[in-house]
Amino acid sequence: MEKKRKRFHYLSIFWQICKKSKLIYVFGFFIILYFTFTIIIYFTDIDAFKYDFGNALWFTFSSFFTVGYGDFTVTTPISRIFTIILIIYGAVIIAMFTAIWVNMITIIARATVFDEQEDMYDKLCNLHKLPKDELEKISNFFKKKKDKRTK
Repeated sequence: MEKKRKRFHYLSIFWQICKKSKLIYVFGFFIILYFTFTIIIYFTDIDAFKYDFGNALWFTFSSFFTVGYGDFTVTTPISRIFTIILIIYGAVIIAMFTAIWVNMITIIARATVFDEQEDMYDKLCNLHKLPKDELEKISNFFKKKKDKRTK
């Protein structure tokens, strides 16, 4: 039961971070710009995609997350400019997502450490009620801390 409560706690932390970081807005902005760039690049270089909008969607997607696969290339100057902007925008968005995820992991890790320290404090306050195996765990915990400091 305790693990389920902690999982729910971590999910609530994740949800709070998503709300605070405006991750939904970043994703929505990505979708809007993705289709905007697809339409612009498709109509400025329609011959490159053999009159197939799906090829333009694939080109835009692969250019956003990588630098393309080379199966389609744009030939007009305006479509090349928009592709360059798309690639730069992709790098920025991926960096933002990475920073947000690292921040979430750090916050969850800190919450976990805090929970462990709080549990230890509760045990220390109730030493007289603990069984011997718990007392040994606490003793080993402090021995490890002491060994780390002396090294």
